[in-house]
Amino acid sequence: MKDKPGMTMLRCREVTVLVTALFALLAMLGASPALARKNHIAVVLVPEAEVVRAGSTVTLAIRMRPDRDWHGYWKNPGDAGIETQAAWMLPRGTTAGPLIYPVPTTLIVGGLMNYVYEGEHALLVDLKVPTGLADGTSLPVRVKLDWLACTREICVPERGEFTTGIRVSTEAADGARAADFARWRAALPRPLAEPVRFATEGATLRIGVPLPATMAVDNPYFFPLVHGRVDYAAPQVATRDGDRLVIETKRAEGAAPFDRLEGVLRIGTGQGLSFAATPGSVTRPTASGGPIVTVLIAIGAAVLGGLILNIMPCVFPILSLKALG
Repeated sequence: MKDKPGMTMLRCREVTVLVTALFALLAMLGASPALARKNHIAVVLVPEAEVVRAGSTVTLAIRMRPDRDWHGYWKNPGDAGIETQAAWMLPRGTTAGPLIYPVPTTLIVGGLMNYVYEGEHALLVDLKVPTGLADGTSLPVRVKLDWLACTREICVPERGEFTTGIRVSTEAADGARAADFARWRAALPRPLAEPVRFATEGATLRIGVPLPATMAVDNPYFFPLVHGRVDYAAPQVATRDGDRLVIETKRAEGAAPFDRLEGVLRIGTGQGLSFAATPGSVTRPTASGGPIVTVLIAIGAAVLGGLILNIMPCVFPILSLKALG
């Protein structure tokens, strides 16, 4: 019995994700001496201030610098990959919030869409300092991180333990890293206050994002936060409709109905808006609205990716196994 169209791609994605997850598990368990090597993504844990007040919140940066031709992954990695995992070891009463990711970029490899970072980037974390601490109290901060580093040919699970420290005091906080943190915060998506709507029509998913017609938008792209909502490799078409930007793409095959669509809309290089859309009316804009972009899925690349996957349907896991060996 022949495979139905798209089945080869689906199976490859499933195998790729399973093998990648296995690699990460082996790394976490320390099961392979071959993984004891120099990381291809250099990581440093940096506090915004080393002197803080009791009861305040201080932001930490997990600065990540991939080697040339290597990349790391966004929270939702797309068709393949794994998000960064953090296990914090903190003094009693001190708590760390979730990892806050900057706006990613797209990378197509073998027909698979990946949401990645190919250059230096920082994941931010808000650390809550407990109240009632005496001046001079030292708070050691440790975190174990597991992440995935990839090129276009291989993927390697990496890990490390990183430490820093802060001191409680009523003194003014040190602003020596203000410029770095300003740059890292500028790369984060900004929350969109206006309500966003989405609608499905068969396999089509349409998202209506309120944006002033005068607002410049460059190369828009929607990154879904939750897996299984959107067909990652499908083209995205963005169209202006007055004070609204409509993103049209394909819903993930076999996706169950959902009443919330979270994600990030890229509106320029390193710029984005975060939102949680709810069901509503999103009509297709008239032709006069004009598509402003057909986002970064060239038909030729898609066809070539499909041919590669049919000839060598699971090239990613095979090459990754070679790297692991």
